Amino acid sequence: MDFIVKLPQSAGHDSIMVVVNSITKRANFVSTVTMISAAGAAHLFLNHVWKHHGLPRKVVSDRGLQFVAEFTQELYRLLGIEVGSHHSLPPSGRWTDGTGQPGTGTISPSFHQSKTR
Repeated sequence: MDFIVKLPQSAGHDSIMVVVNSITKRANFVSTVTMISAAGAAHLFLNHVWKHHGLPRKVVSDRGLQFVAEFTQELYRLLGIEVGSHHSLPPSGRWTDGTGQPGTGTISPSFHQSKTR
């Protein structure tokens, strides 16, 4: 996502947000203002680009990492995607298989059996 800024004003806009799909190389051009926030860019993306490309796998912008983080956070919020952290243990402090690690009790024997064959 790049921005062409400080263009002559037209209908209150003086910039263009450019979004390029890196796989298809299709570009979308959305008129905007030079001082658009990351949240504003997320709204523009959802209204003008989402229907063509869906959720981006990767976001790169000429406005830096902080802008990308804020853009992604707002886009996820608009889409109802909850971002959470993974806890090392469930609230009980133990995994359901009685071990201290997720899946160790079921993965290890299967892995060892397939290695010995």
